[in-house]
Amino acid sequence: MRSRISVLTLMSLVALSACSSSHGTHRDAAGAGGDSSYPAPTASNPYPEIPGSVAVYAAVPTTTVRTGQTFTSDIVLVNGLGTSFDVAGATCNGWLSVGLASKAIPFTPSYTAVGCAPTTVRTGVTRLHRPVAARYASCSEKAHATATVADPACISGYSLMPPLPSGRYRLDLDTSQVPHVIVRTPITITLTNS
Repeated sequence: MRSRISVLTLMSLVALSACSSSHGTHRDAAGAGGDSSYPAPTASNPYPEIPGSVAVYAAVPTTTVRTGQTFTSDIVLVNGLGTSFDVAGATCNGWLSVGLASKAIPFTPSYTAVGCAPTTVRTGVTRLHRPVAARYASCSEKAHATATVADPACISGYSLMPPLPSGRYRLDLDTSQVPHVIVRTPITITLTNS
């Protein structure tokens, strides 16, 4: 099993960033129509540093997941800024959330606590493990009165999040608190009903 995950990790290894206005700015890296001077991941150096930037690499154990299930994404930040940086509120609120998104269904990370101490990300490599749920992040408790494709009715009228529909999604990261992020080709996840 370990060799299968390692092969998938090398095949799926990418630097990612969400690039909407709520997630900050980014630069594209090689492989996504960007500057080819950025080093590409290799078997001997799967997490290359990009001077002056923070490269965010993600790997998943599989790219096919049953809808409604949860899997873990391994995230590696390589801080090439030459100095550490702080992530506000991360000690009790979490940071660098990971989710699934499509054209019709956005990934909208939510954080609950405020006023927490920051976490310092030092130069070099930082490894994180983030759960990814193949479920909606929110739902409407008003049954079908206000339900939409992006915000469906909750299961049984309560706050139980319904599973995402089967289809193709991209792995999306909230990098809003990470400065100078480099973006590479995203990972595509296929959700199935079986």
